[in-house]
Amino acid sequence: AESGTLFQKSADGEYVAGVYRQRFALASGRFAMIDDGLGFKLVPWTPSIEKHIGQHISGVARADGGVDWSFGRKRGLGL
Repeated sequence: AESGTLFQKSADGEYVAGVYRQRFALASGRFAMIDDGLGFKLVPWTPSIEKHIGQHISGVARADGGVDWSFGRKRGLGL
């Protein structure tokens, strides 16, 4: 499937954020496509993100290849 956007690989400790567009089952495992508006990242899929399809999610890539996710846009105090 072509999305017309560029693929970007996430590195250990990198902040990953964007809209969870879809899940892929590849020979190397299941992945989630995260669209940041400029391109997309394929990150390891976990059941915890499935209910957030079409929503903005963010997290930090771990050394083991996983991602520590947080869901929704966080708001600061906005003083």
